[in-house]
Amino acid sequence: MRFMRFKFLSLGLFSLSTVLALGTTTIKPAQAVCTATDVNVQVGVSREPAEQNNEASAEFDENCYNNNSTHTSTQVGQGDRVRQNRRSEHKLGGREGDNKLREMGIDTPNIYTPVDVRVNVPTPEGALERR
Repeated sequence: MRFMRFKFLSLGLFSLSTVLALGTTTIKPAQAVCTATDVNVQVGVSREPAEQNNEASAEFDENCYNNNSTHTSTQVGQGDRVRQNRRSEHKLGGREGDNKLREMGIDTPNIYTPVDVRVNVPTPEGALERR
């Protein structure tokens, strides 16, 4: 019986120490670089393949820290000839001394995630004509 109590006591202390260890490591404030996300969706419904263009870019200031930009766009075109054009620019800045990671000697890159989806839906001859 004493062995069982010792076993449960050991298990309880192990669980408590695990919770305390996780709690102290996850309570620290987050340190983040700058991130930019650009999502483009272009859908062309026509007999001919659509002319689809997407120009997306991101520019990060040298002192960029803890900043985020997200752009989303959806274009749907229907007709004999579909032309879809989009231009998106992300410009993220910061101030001298804002980058806490750099002050700690940690060099981390900024993160740019472009997502570009272009879809052509072919239609049979005469399917788009009004009746």
